[in-house]
Amino acid sequence: STMTSSGIHRKPPPRVRQTSVNSCWAAALESWSRADSRIPTVTEAQMLHDFNPDGKLEGGINGDTVLDVISQKFGLQFRICTAVDQLQKHLLDHLPHSHIFCTIRLAENLSHALLIYRLSGPNLTTVSFMNPSKGFYTYEALKDFGDHAPFALMWK
Repeated sequence: STMTSSGIHRKPPPRVRQTSVNSCWAAALESWSRADSRIPTVTEAQMLHDFNPDGKLEGGINGDTVLDVISQKFGLQFRICTAVDQLQKHLLDHLPHSHIFCTIRLAENLSHALLIYRLSGPNLTTVSFMNPSKGFYTYEALKDFGDHAPFALMWK
C-alpha cells in the first residue's frame, strides 16, 4: 500500500460479481483472497459450499457468527463497529496493511459486504471499495456509511 498526504491507497482488488442475491460476502472473500497472498485463494462457490451448505443464509450474512468462523479459518481480525468514527479509526489503523472486508446494513435483516481498498480525500473521508453486487469499483463519503451501521469488519 502507499500512504500519501492524500490518503491510504491499496491496489484495487479483482472485480468479482456475486452470482446470487445472498452471496455478496462470498464474492468479496474471493476477490480479497485473489488480492492478498496471505489468504488462501478461494472461490465464491467454494465459500458458499463450505459456510452455507444448505443455502440457509437468507440475506447473506445475517450471522455475525459466520464471519467469526470465517475470520478464524483464515486468520483474520474481526470487529463490529457501531459508528462511523469507529469505522474511520479502523480504516486508518488497518488499511495500511490489509484490504478491509466490511458489511453495511441495508435493512433490518439484510447486510451487504464490500471490500474496501482506499481512504482518501480531504480529511480522509472518502471510502473506495469493490462492490460485489455488480462487481464494480465505487466510492462513498464516510458520513454516508452512517445510515448503515453497525459494520462488521475483517482484516489481515
